[in-house]
Amino acid sequence: MPHDQVVLPPLPPTFTFIYRRRIALSCAGLALFAAIVLFSETSAGVMNAVTNGAGVLLVGLGIAVRLWSAGYVGGCKKRRIVTDGPYRFIRNPLYAGSFLVAAGMCLLGGSWTASLVALALFVALFHATVAVEEHTLETWFGEEYLSYVRRVPRYVPAFVAPPPCHGTYELAHPGRELLHAVTLLCGLLAVTELMEHLHETLGLPALFP
Repeated sequence: MPHDQVVLPPLPPTFTFIYRRRIALSCAGLALFAAIVLFSETSAGVMNAVTNGAGVLLVGLGIAVRLWSAGYVGGCKKRRIVTDGPYRFIRNPLYAGSFLVAAGMCLLGGSWTASLVALALFVALFHATVAVEEHTLETWFGEEYLSYVRRVPRYVPAFVAPPPCHGTYELAHPGRELLHAVTLLCGLLAVTELMEHLHETLGLPALFP
């Protein structure tokens, strides 16, 4: 099919099922991740410091991407197609930021098994969510949105010169958003330390690498 005739593929029924239960599935995935980490081998020394440092950097980068995106999308997703800021490079920068946060969380968890399970669940959940939301946007905006789909990639930013940005960056509550970001980062660090402490204190067996 020629590039200028690209349209969104039909939605599989499973995508709608996942989308409607995405919050419950996210909570279940987090609980499974924590359970696997509790029963995983713990690392120490230089490698542990490196992975923790990389995890913090990824979480911080993901939060920054989400804050950048939120300043442009605001509450106007249902009123117009947002194509400014990070939306010039990628159609779903909020979810890209969430993916970076999830990847950082996996590194902080220190378990390869938990990381693979968590990332697989994340990809399945957010791919279905993005597909459903894009079909909704196509219903609302029609050809205008399909034209945006043809210009801008869904997940991986295009390495081409983006169009000029004409939008205005404005967070409705910047202090609150920053507080949420700092709280999330500190919370992830605290939970990671707590799970390592429980693993060592309770003498839990290392069932997973």
